[in-house]
Amino acid sequence: MKRWQLRKKYLFVEALKYKKPGDDDYQIERREPNDIPYAHVMDKRSSPPNDGPAPSPYLALNSGAGFITRFIVQGVDTDDILPQILVSEYGIPLAQARSEVQTVLTMLTNYLRERNYQRNYEQPAVVREGVHPTGQYGLDFSVNWFGTGGLLKGPV
Repeated sequence: MKRWQLRKKYLFVEALKYKKPGDDDYQIERREPNDIPYAHVMDKRSSPPNDGPAPSPYLALNSGAGFITRFIVQGVDTDDILPQILVSEYGIPLAQARSEVQTVLTMLTNYLRERNYQRNYEQPAVVREGVHPTGQYGLDFSVNWFGTGGLLKGPV
């Protein structure tokens, strides 16, 4: 089971397609924001000069490679699970899906490193069962106008 993550100072940028829930036409090319016309992996290893941003090399990906890369950088197993996702999403044969994943991994070789298992596993269990008194949670969206550390966040 191989799992990958981006090396330090690399950034995956995806130009997602935003659609209305009832819109089943996946051929429409609508991307937001418009200045990111494709998914890409950006190299942010160089530090910016004093007078502005540093140029950042990138690897542009078409929509198929972008779809696969999204799962790779999230750490999805590339041997078994990711090919199954492609079969489920596109209806292609499993052998073709495995080949597509390997093609994208080859494209991303310089940008990836193998992911290590660093989390302690906790078996699934019920923590508590009961009846919530109101069925709602209070969310506080108020602004702290005074800030912290002496910074003033409100209008002057």
